[in-house]
Amino acid sequence: MQTLEKQPITTFISPSNQPKPKGNFRLLISLLIGIILLALIGVVIYTPNGEPEILPDRKKKLEDDLQKLENAEQYALIAQFSGLYPCPSCPDQDSIFLLKGEIWKYGYTINGAEGRGYSQTFFRKTGLRYIVQFRGNVGACMAEEKIKIYHYPTLPENLKRQTKLLRPPGNKEDR
Repeated sequence: MQTLEKQPITTFISPSNQPKPKGNFRLLISLLIGIILLALIGVVIYTPNGEPEILPDRKKKLEDDLQKLENAEQYALIAQFSGLYPCPSCPDQDSIFLLKGEIWKYGYTINGAEGRGYSQTFFRKTGLRYIVQFRGNVGACMAEEKIKIYHYPTLPENLKRQTKLLRPPGNKEDR
């Protein structure tokens, strides 16, 4: 008896005979649409006339943030006591002697002293006092701060020093 060798059976499917991925394609499109809709849920709501709108809590946060930008303040940190204070802007030393009432730093903020990181503990430890010098929108406060920093070299407290400073002792840069 003769034995037949087993040969693999191959079936050729011509491109016209291949199954169409209708179900898979539709499933993929449905999944993509679902992902997009899920991404939009919680971000956008629609008005009764169909216009997209941000969520009420985001709208309130935006209004609050814009209000802060309109109610900024330019401040100075002033020495409360005569003594040594850190001096990041000093060219050849790490501290400087300030008399009571002399400027240590100019700045601006939209969040007040506390929002700037200046707590009551900070003021007790450093011997500085926060003084508001100007109130207005954030752009105007930034301009006031910059003007005061750039004019610092002409202040009498700086002119009397042997080594004149380019900016107040607490201002590391012109900002």
